[in-house]
Amino acid sequence: MKNIFKIYKKDLVKIFTNWVALVVVIGLIILPSLYAWFNIKSSWDPYGNTKGIKVAIVNEDTGASYKDKNINVGDELVNELKKNDNLGWNFVTSEEAKYGVERGEYFASITIPKDFSQDIISLTSKDIKRPDLVYTVNEAANAIAPKITDKGVETLKQNVDSTIVKTVNGIIFKIFNEIGFGYINERPKIQDAVKLLYNLNDNSDKIGDLINKAYNGTITVNQMIDKVNAIVPSLEKTLNNADNVLNSSETFLNNSKQAINKISPMVKEDLGLAKKFIDGTLTISDSIESNVDKDTIIKNLSLIKDRLNSANNIVSTLSNLLNNINQNGKLDGTIGKLNNLKDRINNTMNVINSIENTLNGNGVINAADIQQLKTKLKNVSSGINEILNSYDSTILPKINESMDSLITLANNGEETIQKTKEALPKVKETLGLLKKGTALSNTELKKLKDNYPEMQKSLSKIVGKIKEVDKGDNVDSILSLLTNNWESESNFLGNPVNIKENRLFKIPNYGSAMSPFYTTLSLWVGGLILVSILTVSVKGIDKEKENIKPHEVFFGKYLTFISIGILQGFVVTMGDIFILKTYVLNKFGFVLLGMFISLVFITIIYSIVSVFGNIGKAICIIFLVLQVAASGGTFPVQVMSGFFKGINPFLPFKYAIDGMRYLVAGGVQDLFMKDLAILAALIIPCIVIGAILKKPLNKASEKFIKKLAESEIVEH
Repeated sequence: MKNIFKIYKKDLVKIFTNWVALVVVIGLIILPSLYAWFNIKSSWDPYGNTKGIKVAIVNEDTGASYKDKNINVGDELVNELKKNDNLGWNFVTSEEAKYGVERGEYFASITIPKDFSQDIISLTSKDIKRPDLVYTVNEAANAIAPKITDKGVETLKQNVDSTIVKTVNGIIFKIFNEIGFGYINERPKIQDAVKLLYNLNDNSDKIGDLINKAYNGTITVNQMIDKVNAIVPSLEKTLNNADNVLNSSETFLNNSKQAINKISPMVKEDLGLAKKFIDGTLTISDSIESNVDKDTIIKNLSLIKDRLNSANNIVSTLSNLLNNINQNGKLDGTIGKLNNLKDRINNTMNVINSIENTLNGNGVINAADIQQLKTKLKNVSSGINEILNSYDSTILPKINESMDSLITLANNGEETIQKTKEALPKVKETLGLLKKGTALSNTELKKLKDNYPEMQKSLSKIVGKIKEVDKGDNVDSILSLLTNNWESESNFLGNPVNIKENRLFKIPNYGSAMSPFYTTLSLWVGGLILVSILTVSVKGIDKEKENIKPHEVFFGKYLTFISIGILQGFVVTMGDIFILKTYVLNKFGFVLLGMFISLVFITIIYSIVSVFGNIGKAICIIFLVLQVAASGGTFPVQVMSGFFKGINPFLPFKYAIDGMRYLVAGGVQDLFMKDLAILAALIIPCIVIGAILKKPLNKASEKFIKKLAESEIVEH
């Protein structure tokens, strides 16, 4: 023990009594920090500055027409992109885009073809054609930029998918509304006219009696006219409005039939959309089973919830739609299946919420929790598949039956209106004589008297027919189908959920998020620099004369190396916090952990180099390369190839980075303590191996080192 401290003391004296040595040591302490600080600062917020990534947008869409509505999805996308500054969108011609991408002025280009809108509305026809976006990327310009532009084009595609659903279904819903609300707006005027006709019919006997009295001379013509007007005010206006009643009702019923015919295919399309959302949850759930990273699990659970919410919204709206058109309970079974599917989705959401609560409470989920979730998701999937599989054979005929009932109602109404329109002229001709007043001749009065009984029968028939058309339950059953909020119904299909973002263990910027990796990397690099510049052997002391044993040399120099290494850890972590001002939740713990990690790394590196010499340095460099690639400091381990996944649990970097992440952002304390325990456990075997093997391995390698020195190409 005495010789160990003698060696350590000698190194300290040499450092502090030789100003060059002191400057070199200070440089060794600071140099690793510069490596970390420059890398952290340069990557402080790269994804917040992506507006510098230029992407050319070429809009050649000529638009399309659907149900007399002009559509240009390309223009809508361009307008949305102009509001979006996530990337540097440049709106150019196709020639400018091609020239710019080839020469690196733009990292990528996206072309919206001329038939884009036309292809989108093909969804409403039998000949469906998928719309294309032409994405061209210059992958030679930069390694990362194409990945960012890939994300940009994927976002654009999602906007297109949303627009397709909103455009097609939105137009259908809007047409329904225009039909329904158009009739509703006119209905008060129509009802006023109808009431007058009803009043005229109810008082037709009184009017007939007045006409007879005027003909017999009991009363004058003027007295007759006054009394008729008192019974039925605005008779002429009433008769003219009758035409409006019939024409408006006929138009409404005709348009209703056209709208109703659109419902069946729309139901199946929306069920297919719900199935896509549900199938997506199964794919995501597969990645949870083998994933031990808490943050990733929570993120995947959130994605599953988003898709389930989207599916649930679609199912709810379809259930409401079918309720509106359900005639005589024919669709009760289908509505029941949709409601059952909603219950399955809600039960699955409850399981996800329970798992999230467990994770947020620093608990650990087990295989049973994951299996329960997967079982629930499969139940949801089987539910939607059951509905879709029986759609054409069972559900569609019942929907069509309900549609046929509504169309039959509309047809009967149209037939009634047509017959009424045929009879109305005779009523108008007869009663029109009354408007002449005192100018009414005896001949015309006789004609009025003779024709009135037949006209009275026609009027009674007309009113009866109008009452059939105007029967509240019948008309309202069609109106309830047509007058839903078209904007909300189409918007929910295009944007089924609003994502409520919940960032667990939030880190405000990318640089702070990367500080655990770059700090850890700099400490290993610092250790490599130390063994490259400082010697691991004792000089200036006669080891034989002082009876200094190899293990004493090992521990004596070890104290020198770890002293400098701990200072390296102190400087780099303090600089992260106070110079770069990286976000660190537990600053004191972060500094202490940096010093401890440096101690562990110096122990590993020093032990290997002390035992194996220059070969040990090469081993440590190889070890560095493997750790940078497989530690999970930049890309998640889960996306790496099998070899790197396999070696990940054996790398010190993994536990050092995870420990620092805990102190930077928070996390699960049990996992942090596990990381510390594994790092501490690495010290003991390194010291034991170094102390025991130093002598035999140094002796075995003497000839190798001597021969290498003879080449005069190495320093030591």
